[in-house]
Amino acid sequence: MSSPVSHGMIGLSLGLAYVLPKGSWRYAWSAFREKWGLLAATLFLSGSPDLDLLPGLWVGNLNAFHHAYTHTLGWVFLMSAGVYLCWRSFHPEDGWRCFVLFFLAALSHLGIDYLTEDTSYPYGVMAFWPFQSDYFLFNRSYFLGPEKANVAALFQWHNVKVMIVDFLVCLPILLAVLVWKWALKQRGRRWKWSS
Repeated sequence: MSSPVSHGMIGLSLGLAYVLPKGSWRYAWSAFREKWGLLAATLFLSGSPDLDLLPGLWVGNLNAFHHAYTHTLGWVFLMSAGVYLCWRSFHPEDGWRCFVLFFLAALSHLGIDYLTEDTSYPYGVMAFWPFQSDYFLFNRSYFLGPEKANVAALFQWHNVKVMIVDFLVCLPILLAVLVWKWALKQRGRRWKWSS
């Protein structure tokens, strides 16, 4: 469905919204260094539904198993719960908000694919499995669909254009997160000065 660029940038945006301190750019790098593992887990989860492309390598058709059970709420919950439990075993101080971050990162993949042009059957995502097996696709595409019939198809000019468009579409979201984190601190200062 969509390229790894859009999934990665949205995952990074969610991770930075969680990790970065409010408005204190002085401490941003230390927060980034301290929580790089959390950001890596968030990036992994935002792309994890596309792990279903790997079995397609063996049969020579990347789409052979794509859009099915890994593009569902069931997968999102299982993966985010599994990563959260592993994370908590090393970082017991991170509570339920960390699970919510992981869940949203994995769920963002379904949202992006729901809004992406789909040119191969089955069209859309089977989002509500295990509750139902219907596929869903928004009637308007906001992301271009990459060519991925086989490994050779990945290296086409069309896919370069898809990644550029994905970057340009997702960049404002990433910038909005950075501005929002900065603005939280600034707003707090104004409130303190006025009282």
